Amino acid sequence: MQNHRPSNFLILSMQYSDESGGGIGISIQELSAGLSRSGDHVVVLSCTLGKPAKLVDGNRIVYLVPPSSPGNGSTSVTQGILAFNRDLVDYARKTVFAECAVPDLIQCSNWLTFPAAREFGRIFGVPVVCRVHFLSEPCERWWGQIPDPEIVEQEAIAFRDADRLVTVSNSIRSIVQRAHGIPDDKINVVYNGINIEAFCGSTVPPEQLSKLKAAIAPAGEKIVLFAGRLNPQKGVLAILASIPEVLEEHPNVRYVFVGEPDSQDFARKIRETRDENPALKAKTVFLGKVPRRKLAALYKVADVALVPSVYEPFGYASIEAMAAGVPVIVSSAGGLAEIVDHEKTGLCVAVYPEADGTHRVDVADLALATKRMLSDEEFARHMALAAGEKVRKMFDSESLVRGLRATYQLAISEFQPRCA
Repeated sequence: MQNHRPSNFLILSMQYSDESGGGIGISIQELSAGLSRSGDHVVVLSCTLGKPAKLVDGNRIVYLVPPSSPGNGSTSVTQGILAFNRDLVDYARKTVFAECAVPDLIQCSNWLTFPAAREFGRIFGVPVVCRVHFLSEPCERWWGQIPDPEIVEQEAIAFRDADRLVTVSNSIRSIVQRAHGIPDDKINVVYNGINIEAFCGSTVPPEQLSKLKAAIAPAGEKIVLFAGRLNPQKGVLAILASIPEVLEEHPNVRYVFVGEPDSQDFARKIRETRDENPALKAKTVFLGKVPRRKLAALYKVADVALVPSVYEPFGYASIEAMAAGVPVIVSSAGGLAEIVDHEKTGLCVAVYPEADGTHRVDVADLALATKRMLSDEEFARHMALAAGEKVRKMFDSESLVRGLRATYQLAISEFQPRCA
């Protein structure tokens, strides 16, 4: 229910999606829809690899803008993204400015759309809020990836020049502050949120759920589900390493992976790991990327959900599983430890630093936690019920909207235009 003066918000993002994976895209969709429902006017400018489009939904207008020159390997990833920011500015000058009201505030996500947000902030004389979902340095080092120096430089510029920062967890807030010297009064924490009904609602008939389960697992087998990008960050190799130990005690288990590898090297690593152990090949199913509606159905037929990331600033997959009523096992890294209370709303497994600076998910701990969830159905059911209550209280889309809108109003009230 609207109980405030409506505002005009301009949100910039590299992703806008409510049908397939991508935490930032899901967050932008949920946020813009929630702000619109509350009576605010929202304009979203986002990237698309298809044709340009304008989507109107009540108080929300979404402009999908294709890059003017698709990446061809001649420039770096960073330079390609900076070029797209120039495309956003050009597109807005030609199309958006004539159709939409002057914004009261501009939000960007990470550094990816900050250059365009900064330009719009200067044009309109309004504050820019940078919402931080991720940080390259030092986080990428923890799973063996060397941060791109160009990206690290752009992150520093965005965090320095934005009028206010909002992080998706206390964990990533503390890392941003340590890495970039951000003062306490410039940074807030607002957790992500989801449309709870999309995952807890029973929109799929029971007979269709039965068919879905039969298609991925023989009768009598329990399903352990992973959903997310298949890359070193997400703890996929730790899951594969834990499976043989779990199968010794629970042979009637099928591991289902939803998502796609984000590199050919990692896809090859998964294939090689499975080929080395026939049990892995026989007991794992890789479904690729699926729409969120099908993902919600998969959660309904799963017995356990795994989110054992090496580090996770927040962890959408964990709250999706919790909303769907699936017992969750997560790592204790980053925002996941703020979402899941160990032995109250799920189980947390340890992550340890290695001598080379990388971090490692404790495979034995992960196997033990999985066996416990599979063995003790009453415990698993209790965890799932408590987790569902926590999601409804803390991580629904309305909580996201309330938290960010309060931050927006703070940024507007304290904003002082800078001299050119």
